[in-house]
Amino acid sequence: TAPQRQRTLRAAVDWSYDLLTTAERQLFDRLSVFAGGFEAAGARAVCPGGSVLVSQMEDLLGHLIDKSLVVAVDLVAEPRRYRMLETLRAYGVERIRQEGQLEIYARRHAEYLDSLSGPSVIGWEGAEWLLRMQREVDNLREALSWSRGADRNLHLRLAAAYGWLCMRSGFIGEGRTWLEPALERGGQGPALLAQANLAMAFLAWRQSDFNGADRFASDAVRIRRELGDDMNLGWTIGALAFVRIGGTSSPRSAIDEQLSIAKRLGVRQMEAEALLHLGSFEAIAMDLDNALGHLSQSLALFEASGTEVIPPVVCNVLGWVLLMLHRPEEARPYVARGLLTRLKSHDVIDMCGSLDASAEVAFELGAPERAMRIKGASDAIRLRAGSKPTRMAAASRERWVSRAERALGKVAYSAWLEGGRLSPDAAGAYALAPLDQPSPHTGGDPNTTLSSRENQVAELVAGGLTNDEIAIRLQVSRRTVEAHLDHIRTKLGVRSRVDVANWVGAKSTPPAVSRS
Repeated sequence: TAPQRQRTLRAAVDWSYDLLTTAERQLFDRLSVFAGGFEAAGARAVCPGGSVLVSQMEDLLGHLIDKSLVVAVDLVAEPRRYRMLETLRAYGVERIRQEGQLEIYARRHAEYLDSLSGPSVIGWEGAEWLLRMQREVDNLREALSWSRGADRNLHLRLAAAYGWLCMRSGFIGEGRTWLEPALERGGQGPALLAQANLAMAFLAWRQSDFNGADRFASDAVRIRRELGDDMNLGWTIGALAFVRIGGTSSPRSAIDEQLSIAKRLGVRQMEAEALLHLGSFEAIAMDLDNALGHLSQSLALFEASGTEVIPPVVCNVLGWVLLMLHRPEEARPYVARGLLTRLKSHDVIDMCGSLDASAEVAFELGAPERAMRIKGASDAIRLRAGSKPTRMAAASRERWVSRAERALGKVAYSAWLEGGRLSPDAAGAYALAPLDQPSPHTGGDPNTTLSSRENQVAELVAGGLTNDEIAIRLQVSRRTVEAHLDHIRTKLGVRSRVDVANWVGAKSTPPAVSRS
């Protein structure tokens, strides 16, 4: 019977645990606070104390690996990552709870993730930050669940960083689900509240909740004014201008103020950003000649500022303006430049804008089937993210999609479906390729198969549901969901929920998943 099997497994784990030294037992117990894996740096930060010395950490970890109580996820990738099988992790959590130390190490775990995320949105914009934090999605969720009832300020810091991660990775609804209630509960420190409001503004903007985005960004601006920090005020006013573009409120006063602050402080990048916002606003208003001039000035200023990466949105909006001026050959290199930057920085959700512009370029240059395929890829990414096309993207589609559908007939829908099966990386590579390149191979790895239940879990992950929500939906325990995810990651050879979602997107166009 199942209970008998469970007792046999429990006895086997008890036997293995009893053979450990005191230091090995303590490390095993403390490692159980990690969900979805960890790196040696995480173990060093969270687990020391008692018989576990930092200087002996890697040796002790090696002993647990030798005894099959911890496994190395990837022996090639750096930094190397490790994990515990979910049954062993549950055993460790039970042990550390019995010892009365779970709260101590859960706090250390949450504080480690807080330190890993960094203190501000400036650091959250980098590609390296995005990749690092995507590996920690499960750990961040675990830390958020613990901190919600334990430490309001720590919870808000984690929720702000996680919201920004979700905004960039495409889990828009989940990011807002964590951050909005955390912000309502509040926290100490105006800088933290400004930062959290800013993250919420962009999450709301992604969902086309322009009133919400305006409200959160305005609160962030108000806090920055009270702090009297002109540098941060300038950047925050720029964010307010950005979310107002295409919304119900005019961004003009915010643009003018950011431009004034930038010139007073002599910050070229801020001036370039203000000109970008001005050009974008003019493009939506169809003041195309002025838009082209201001966007060209913005690009030149960014290039002269010495910034390592030119914001791809500058190139994308420039491309759209040139398309509206019926100059697709001139638009193409700008659009490709922005898309390439987004591919390199792994900005999956922002890549949709570049794909939309690439689709219009393809159509205007005589490749309507290719254009529909690229549109399908963009739609699939947005569907998984719970995001909607921006106003510029929607206007772009109005210019060419119906014409392509009339020209292609039934082929239009087939091409759109093919595009929806592309992974984000494959879609980006296809959009950058020569126009006469044939349709890429679509679908998941034919050698990778999941069980029916694992496919259900993977599709719900791709829909942005949390482990708790999946457990409710499938009427199983959270622990069972985590075990399925463990098996899915192992079978697919991936590390994070983002990777699982991307695999689902590459395999097929996933259905929309509601939270009801």
